[in-house]
Formats: sequence, structure tokens, C-alpha cells
Amino acid sequence: MGNKFSTSPDIIARTAANKLAALVKKKGRFQYRYDAATGERLSGYNILRHCGSIWSMAEAASEIRAPAKLLSTCRLALDYLFRNCLRHTGAADIQCVVEKDMTKLGGNGLAILALLACHRQSPDKSLLGAAGDLGRYILGEMRPDKDFHHKRSFPGGQLQEFRSGYYTGEALFGLARLYEVTGERVWLDAALKSELALASRDYGVEEQSHWCLYAIDSLHQSEPFPELYEHGRRIVEHIIEYPAYRDRNLSTPTACRSEGMLAFLRMARRADIAADRAFRERCLAEVEENLRLQLQFRRPDGAFVEGGGKSRVRIDFIQHNLSSFLDYHRLVRAGGI
Repeated sequence: MGNKFSTSPDIIARTAANKLAALVKKKGRFQYRYDAATGERLSGYNILRHCGSIWSMAEAASEIRAPAKLLSTCRLALDYLFRNCLRHTGAADIQCVVEKDMTKLGGNGLAILALLACHRQSPDKSLLGAAGDLGRYILGEMRPDKDFHHKRSFPGGQLQEFRSGYYTGEALFGLARLYEVTGERVWLDAALKSELALASRDYGVEEQSHWCLYAIDSLHQSEPFPELYEHGRRIVEHIIEYPAYRDRNLSTPTACRSEGMLAFLRMARRADIAADRAFRERCLAEVEENLRLQLQFRRPDGAFVEGGGKSRVRIDFIQHNLSSFLDYHRLVRAGGI
């Protein structure tokens, strides 16, 4: 493997991270979206994407020789989260992420990722403590079938009917990362219990869930159960066999599949199953084709537009493309598949 793109993937990721950082305003809130063609600022906000963008910036900072400026911007955005969205549920050691009087499971998972990524770069007990508080909230949302409740009102706690195809994977990834950082088995045991039950039901396969693949890769790194590998493989098989997402000509759906397949390739590299070598090569080829497609949405300043003939930029468009190029760069640096 070598650099197969006109611009190195690490440079693409770095400029995307710097663009996200430039969109963080003085009080820590992002300029959430705008029109790249006209410069017009567009309304809207989503705290889940706020957290996901911090996470991707902090991950990119780990690849930069002088990451102080990028990390200070991450911390500014985290301060916004602390001030405006982290709320205690009534228990002293349980917090949740609240926006518009609602708490969403996925927001708590992504906030954990953001907090821990920043803590890893610059250790801070307050960040680690808040991540644990959010983890305890997620544990309390596990259902008898080992999936999770997805949305509640706050502070009343009334359960909402809303379900997302992303939230369970985000929550599991957050729990898996908590174990990686703290070594506390409570996080790993809960996440494994949920994931293995979900794997038996092919959760996330038809949805082509990249967040599930992130979680599976992280869990497999701690406990290399064959059931985890096979679940991840089934999700990737579906991505490869049903590439209709490309027909939409949108940057984010393509980037998300790239992220998911790269998570699988990390796991597959560790597992090193000889019979799966051809499948790994096919998966890598699909990733590289996706990344080529994603480049058409990139702007010189590091931003990524929506696609489909639209010039809108939103922070999560940048986040997902950043993460996919960053993960590809890491795979190449590690020696490929």
C-alpha cells in the first residue's frame, strides 16, 4: 500500500480538522452549517454532531506534531458542552447530554468519545469523571433485550418512541472506549453483553452501521471473540453487496461506509484469518474507491460539501470525511491489511 491519492490522506484529515477548528466560535459553539458557494450562514444546531466533531478533531490532533492549538479549540468546544448541555439526572454520579429538554442516547455516547479523546491528549480528571457519569447513564438505559432506550424527556424522564439507527452503536463505542481508558470491567462487560445479543439478531447489518463497526472493533481489541468478527464481517458484506448509497452522490453516506469498513479492516488485521485474505482485499478496494469519490466533495479549505448538487457544508460532513481519511492514513502507516 502507498499513497494512491493526489493529496496525502493525512493532509486531507489535518486540513479538515483545522477547518472544523476555524468554525468554533469564541463561546465554543460551532458555526454549524453554511453555503460554501455563497458564504451564507444557515440555521440549526445538533449537540450530537458538536460532540462528534470534537472527537474527530482530537483524534486528528494525535497525528500532529504541535497539536496545542487544535486541542485548545477542542477544549473550548467541550466547555460549551459542560456549560450548556451536561445535566445531572438527580444522582450525583450520573449525567446526561440535554438539548431542547431531551436527552438522546447517541449524544451521550459521542460525548464520551469527545471527552476521552481530549483526555488522552491532555489528561484531565474532570473530563474522565464526566465520561464515567455519562457511561453510568447509558448503563441505566439498557433494556431487557440488551438494546437501549434511545430518547427521553428531561428532567421528567418520559421515554419517547423515537429510535435511531445510529444511537446503539454510538453508545456501545462510548462504553468500549471507557474500558480502554479506565480498565474498569463494568464498561466492557456491559458492552459485550449488549453487542453479543445484538450480533445474534444481525443488528446493524441492513443499516450498514458504521458506529456498530467502530464498537465491534474496539470490543474485539479487548476481547477477540469470533462472534464479534463474524458480526462485523456480515455488516461489511452488506456494504459491499449493496452499494446503493453511492447512487445518492452524497459525501457523508459514503464517508460513513468508509469509516465502518476501515474499522473492520483494523479488526481483520488483528484476527489475521488466512481464509479471509481475499475479502480483506476486496474491502480495502471498496474503501479506496469510496475515498476517491469523497474527494469530489472536498473544498480547498478542508471543508466537505453535502453533494447531490448542493454546496452546503455542515460540521458532520467534515467530521465523517476527516475520520475516514485519518483512519485510512493510520492503516497505511501500520502496514496495510
